[in-house]
Amino acid sequence: MAISSSSAAATTRPNLPPKPTLRRRVVKRLQRMFHPALMTLQLWRNLRYDGKRYLRYSGTAKRAGDFEVESARITRDYHRLEKGLALPAPRQGFGSEVVRRLLTLVSSYRRRFGHGDVTDIASGVMRQHAHFNATSPTGNPLLAEALATARRLDTGGTFAVTRDDVHAAARMDLSAFFARRYSVRHFDPRPVDLDLIRRAVEMAQKAPSVCNRQSGRVHVLRSEFTIAHALKFQNGNRGFGVIPTVLVITSDLRDFLEPSERYQCWIDGGLFAMSLNYALHSLGLGVCMLNWSVDAGTDAAMRRQNAIPEHETIIMMMAVGHLPEQFRVAQSPRRSTDEILTLHD
Repeated sequence: MAISSSSAAATTRPNLPPKPTLRRRVVKRLQRMFHPALMTLQLWRNLRYDGKRYLRYSGTAKRAGDFEVESARITRDYHRLEKGLALPAPRQGFGSEVVRRLLTLVSSYRRRFGHGDVTDIASGVMRQHAHFNATSPTGNPLLAEALATARRLDTGGTFAVTRDDVHAAARMDLSAFFARRYSVRHFDPRPVDLDLIRRAVEMAQKAPSVCNRQSGRVHVLRSEFTIAHALKFQNGNRGFGVIPTVLVITSDLRDFLEPSERYQCWIDGGLFAMSLNYALHSLGLGVCMLNWSVDAGTDAAMRRQNAIPEHETIIMMMAVGHLPEQFRVAQSPRRSTDEILTLHD
């Protein structure tokens, strides 16, 4: 029986998807037209969210009476004196205005909160400053009182080190250490001893921060239920399998005191997180940094569910666990050094 050409074509024509309806085509066209405007609106919503939180919780608004804000103000000023004392040739008499302000801050802090490490450190720095300027603390009643009531005066200020001391501790070939630092996405199911986390955090606390204010904070998630619910807010951990520990790295907004420091939480928090990553790597643990590029609604939901304080900005999460015997990692080739290195005369 003969088959018509039209029938043959019908039997061989591929199964094409149906053409979109007129309504669907109109919707897609409108989406393309308004996409830039929608993205701009979303950006402004997120900027407003971050700005409101910074204004509310940072020290910008002169929020007197907050323990962390007062500590940050004292730390900023005593570190100014420390930096001056660490210069090759400090100027005689430098920092007198800082000392006057610091004495007021220390007195106010002790009235509100009693003694604290931060006031003892400040007193130790001011004593060293007075010694450098060859002045007697007894000539300043407020300074004499601050020194007399301090529990310790051997912290803060500066101390001498030698080049040999630094080289003996630091001069080692770290090429293999950095080269064998991978983003690990396959962990041994054994739990991670909390002591290892503590040791790593202690090492990471040496990370540089603006005026030594040390805003980095670590929230440790260990139960399977808590980890699973936290990871639902982050879109880069699918298929990992068992993750024994998740760290939520945050930065305390109360440690930032000026509008110009509005982005400093991410800078200091990022430095702290990278230092913690290397510390965990040095202890034999595997780590995968999990980005926190989310919108305001997701950030707020994560904060509510995991009791992250409102005054802390979430920087990132970190999946942490013991390494299995063998596992695969992404090659992740790096750019050439010449591509990222610019020399200026």
